Amino acid sequence: MDTKYLKLKDKTWLFRIKIPKEFQFYFEGKREFLKSTGASELDLAKAQIKRNAWLGAIKLKFNELKKEMETGAIKTPQEKLIIENKLKIEKARQETPDLLSEVQHQAVEDALQFVDLNKSQKSNPDMVDAILKSDTTGKAKNYIEAISNEKFNSFFNEFENEMKRDRQKAKGIDQKMAKLKDFSKYHSTIKGIDRPKVINYKNYLFDKRNLSSKTISGYLQSLGQYWDFLADAKGIKDAQLGNPFRNIKLPQHIKAERLTWRTEYFEDSVDDVKELLESERKGIAELIEDLGKEEVPDVAEIQKLVTVAGYLEDRLAGKYT
Repeated sequence: MDTKYLKLKDKTWLFRIKIPKEFQFYFEGKREFLKSTGASELDLAKAQIKRNAWLGAIKLKFNELKKEMETGAIKTPQEKLIIENKLKIEKARQETPDLLSEVQHQAVEDALQFVDLNKSQKSNPDMVDAILKSDTTGKAKNYIEAISNEKFNSFFNEFENEMKRDRQKAKGIDQKMAKLKDFSKYHSTIKGIDRPKVINYKNYLFDKRNLSSKTISGYLQSLGQYWDFLADAKGIKDAQLGNPFRNIKLPQHIKAERLTWRTEYFEDSVDDVKELLESERKGIAELIEDLGKEEVPDVAEIQKLVTVAGYLEDRLAGKYT
């Protein structure tokens, strides 16, 4: 007896199907679609005919909703709220710091629409922390990241433009951006970046990537400049609390053997220079390899890094002294 998607109630067959969570907003928050077939308990054949027709129609609707959501033709309540609050925040950012703080606080409170605070978190004075620790679906986290530019790479383009306005050399800008993108793969959000996190990253570069102290120093310097930019130019509160990339103790540098065949061209620091260039080249080569493995490789970014790598190869070959 085929009674799938059918339910007997008061001797009448009902059609019932669960509504996927991502589509429940369209059905006014309902978790299931329930409708009477009008067929009695003894007339299962009639109930099956109606079930088959309704089942095909509602599954077609689910597919249409999925496509519209993927193309952005239809917005979920969460997406609508993100757009609304991002506009409010950007407007407030142009006015006063106090207004910006107030609007940001209100936007964070709106995240409570997507999560119920755990009892243990209701007394937590840090609203964002309380919401994230209570979030079991990831909706609140995604919402907060979207409205607060919590992604570490949210301001990469603006930082790059700022360096161009400062008339920094293109190769230097590319190298800095490569270092920032490398860190964003290690830690993707602005939230949670503190000295312990930076020290772990420093150890990762030294232990896993085998980079020299001088190369690691270059990474931290670029990251520190970006963090200052977030604090001063973008008013990011986490960045204004201090710069965790500054004054990080690095492993002691061990000099390599002196390259006597280059002494007539360079000063006594030739070994350090060669090691620095080699480490930079190796780090960029690894980054190019990682980018090439992505599902949709960023060809333009890879080409930039290849240019930088070629420049370093020329330096190592002694074309630029």
